[in-house]
Amino acid sequence: MLTVKNLQFSYGAVETIHGVNLEVKAGEVVALIGANGAGKTTTLRCISGILKPSKASIQLEGKELFGEAAHTVAKAGIAHVLEGRHLFKHLSVRENLMMGAYHRKDKDGILLDLERVYGLFPRVKERLAQAAGTLSGGEQQMVAMARSIMSDPRILLLDEPSMGLAPKVVDTIFEIIADVAKTGLPILLVEQNANRALSLAHRAYVLEVGSIVLSDTGNALMNNDQVRKSYLGG
Repeated sequence: MLTVKNLQFSYGAVETIHGVNLEVKAGEVVALIGANGAGKTTTLRCISGILKPSKASIQLEGKELFGEAAHTVAKAGIAHVLEGRHLFKHLSVRENLMMGAYHRKDKDGILLDLERVYGLFPRVKERLAQAAGTLSGGEQQMVAMARSIMSDPRILLLDEPSMGLAPKVVDTIFEIIADVAKTGLPILLVEQNANRALSLAHRAYVLEVGSIVLSDTGNALMNNDQVRKSYLGG
């Protein structure tokens, strides 16, 4: 589904991502974990075209996307839910959802996907007429995820979906992510809460200072002594 090979990125003369290789297969949830500053968000932003890698092969279903603009990458099927939600706060929830489908021409398909997101995010349906900026943090995260699904993506990139949320709200968000995964939509998940990420993931990668240092199933990494000590509280 998604294959990333030899991803390199530099801020000026300083290389911060050093030849990252990863893949997400059809129907998988794949987690990317690591400490703050390891390069997780940068990696996602390179994949979605927001940042321009100095070198890489980024293929979605065999189509090479390296060097393409972010809107071209999105149209190809990579939907990116950014850290911090980035909603159009003065627009209504429904208007935000429709912005996710801005490039689509299939009106019947858009209506079907609206019903789909209402089923996945019942709280979003209750808030359709409300300005997005007046929602709680958890509700805004739901709208951001629902908006991305409205683009009819082939894969979903999630960057820190639980950031800043209360524990009970985090439970709800991860239940929704699991429900989205059950629809068959592949997910590449960056999440500071490594316990949560690994418990949900089929497979996972550990990123340290811009390099992949470990990869295995989510369950195996949860039981890896090095990972437990560094990221799971012992």
